Amino acid sequence: MDVKDSIESLHADLAAWLGSPAPFEVFERFAAAQHEQFSMVSVSGALLKRDELLAGLREARNARPGLRIEISEVTELARFGEHAPGPHRRTCSHTPGVRVT
Repeated sequence: MDVKDSIESLHADLAAWLGSPAPFEVFERFAAAQHEQFSMVSVSGALLKRDELLAGLREARNARPGLRIEISEVTELARFGEHAPGPHRRTCSHTPGVRVT
């Protein structure tokens, strides 16, 4: 699976978890895909580490009904075994006509 496909698959699980009454296995699959040193910068600029992210997401099942996530502008930086960091743009929508990037 290439980097873009992998990122899209991961975000499909995230959208399913946040946007529907998905089974817990969806969250577990998403969580298992996160490297132990994973971190991200939130929309507000806060740095979230893996454990903080997953703690919040665990309680957020179906918090954004109908959520859709589109991935674009993927850049593969390097490969480290099976891991390949890929900065990307994520566009989320959950209400027709309203988009949050």
